[in-house]
Amino acid sequence: MALQFRGTVYAWDSASEIVLWVFSGVLLIAFVLSHIFHPFVDAGDRYYPAYMLRNLKLGVLQLATFAASGAVYVCMYGPG
Repeated sequence: MALQFRGTVYAWDSASEIVLWVFSGVLLIAFVLSHIFHPFVDAGDRYYPAYMLRNLKLGVLQLATFAASGAVYVCMYGPG
């Protein structure tokens, strides 16, 4: 929203624009910290186990899965 509203709806130095940038930064930091430390979740109950991040084969497999789903999206809804 901060990038969409810049200059057209709100001025760059308006309070609304500054709050959007600050809030986005705070949420990004909270997201990263929650994925690093997993507060309130046991190691066995985590959605994405840490050992999967250390295994190269699983990382490549996940990257290929993301790329394939992106290709399907582009083929279905792409330019044209």
